[in-house]
Amino acid sequence: MTKEYPLLIPVIVNDWMQDEAYLFFENNLYPYFTDTVTVKWQATKNLTDSTDAEGIYELTLRNKKNQYEFGGKLYESLQKGHDLFIKNSKNEFVPFYDNPDDISAFDITIRDYYRLTEVY
Repeated sequence: MTKEYPLLIPVIVNDWMQDEAYLFFENNLYPYFTDTVTVKWQATKNLTDSTDAEGIYELTLRNKKNQYEFGGKLYESLQKGHDLFIKNSKNEFVPFYDNPDDISAFDITIRDYYRLTEVY
């Protein structure tokens, strides 16, 4: 697991006794994570829809509901081709999910979770 850049790793937790599944996020070894995850998204320059050019997603409390909603927002942003930046403990926004392999792994995990829970 790398520590050169930040990465939130989606994890599907299967509670088979309750017949439920949850979406959680684990940090990689990047040393500048904060307790509150703040992600800034920006529409890429080549997108024609300029109604929403940028915004912020925050994950303040890592409970089941908040992680599920946060994951859905990240998934939608990546599907739209947004550029993502995460705020680190140095108060800087650094690129986030800009590696195609990381995006692919995230996408596969989220789609698997949605299929498992019959969201789509």
